[in-house]
Amino acid sequence: MKAQITDRAKRYRAQQAIEQPDRRCVYCGAPKARCVDHIDGREDNLAPENLARACQSCNTAKGLLFARLGLGHPTRQFNPKAKSTGARNLAQWVMAVLSIKGHGPLPVSEAVEMIRATPPADRSYYASEIWRRRRARGTAGRRRKRRRAEDEIPF
Repeated sequence: MKAQITDRAKRYRAQQAIEQPDRRCVYCGAPKARCVDHIDGREDNLAPENLARACQSCNTAKGLLFARLGLGHPTRQFNPKAKSTGARNLAQWVMAVLSIKGHGPLPVSEAVEMIRATPPADRSYYASEIWRRRRARGTAGRRRKRRRAEDEIPF
């Protein structure tokens, strides 16, 4: 089976393969053509002679015409979602939170990334679960006693 690549990767490869030095649209002459047009309509054909610069308007119009006539072969959209690195359970969540506070095993940057990647609904669940467990142990309302500067003077 042929390995799939993302349609973004195909567009990148087309950008690298095009030989047209100026950025004018080959169809209307617009000065800032940002799209790479596949002349035969086959997006998997990256031969330099099949690639040309086109403005968004001309590229879209041509794509719609080719689709209506059944010509060409558009890229099948393949953009897999990146695997979430968010916390998958309460233990991972607590580990990330402790790491942000300087008491856990993760580097702070990884802990921040894990917390950001955790969906908000899961964050709320983990927070409520922590408080539920603290209430069950009787530690939910306890606060650490603040030290005064005078208390730290040794003499």
